[in-house]
Amino acid sequence: MSVLKSGFYTIIPWIVATITDIFIGGLLVDMLVKRGRASTNVRRTLIVLGMILGLTVVGAAFTTNANSAIIWISIALGGLAFSAPIAWSIPSIIAPNGTVGTVGSIMNFLGNVSGIVAPILAGYIFDRTGSFLLNFLIAGAILVVGIFCYIFLLGKIEQIEAPFATKAPLPEPNVGSPTGSS
Repeated sequence: MSVLKSGFYTIIPWIVATITDIFIGGLLVDMLVKRGRASTNVRRTLIVLGMILGLTVVGAAFTTNANSAIIWISIALGGLAFSAPIAWSIPSIIAPNGTVGTVGSIMNFLGNVSGIVAPILAGYIFDRTGSFLLNFLIAGAILVVGIFCYIFLLGKIEQIEAPFATKAPLPEPNVGSPTGSS
């Protein structure tokens, strides 16, 4: 396949992803929640649905036809693209007061570590096997684990109370003496 043709093939999944991201991961979630649907159920259902669609990436591993591979990858990326903004909204909803940045940065850090490790591991696996089949299967397995985590481990999506939150403000230290007391 020529570079021009491969560029065209590359853009198709990202167009699908952009459309699903905006219309499902953004507008549909907001519309359903505004209409009174339980926000936890809406978010969990759409995240899991998107991740299940993401599993279709495995189909690309079992075809040698570029058109079929692009269809599988487009479906997978479209599903993952609309589940991602919903998942990224969760830290801002559940984080205790004053900790949204911390919770979001932990999530971002772990995502970036995965983004560093995944291509290195994928290259190593390809170098050893000469095929991307195992890489697609590993991606599918990771998605299955993620789906089970969202279904069975994620509770109600609501703000968590800080474990060490104080109900009353702490007294101001006395700064008038060298020891801090009068």
